[in-house]
Amino acid sequence: ELSFKEQLNISNNAEVIAGIHGAGLSHMFYSKNIKKLIEIRVSDDDKNNCFYSMASSLNIDYYYFKCECEGNPYHSDYILNPEKLDKFLKSFIANN
Repeated sequence: ELSFKEQLNISNNAEVIAGIHGAGLSHMFYSKNIKKLIEIRVSDDDKNNCFYSMASSLNIDYYYFKCECEGNPYHSDYILNPEKLDKFLKSFIANN
């Protein structure tokens, strides 16, 4: 519900941007301080590496968390295992 300008103000100061595979991750281009990008991607997706490539080109550390999806990943809900996500985030925080 935020305007594009409000979104840019938030991402402009972010050090970490995380989200599902999609256009929102492109906010990495607007952040002055971003150091890490976390992409939530469907477990069997080994072809969509655009955000990895973009992050790499910008010298941003790239991480991903795999999840399940019911149906087409562009039009369906992503299903994240809460225990696995918690373990991933704790590991991410401990190592960064």
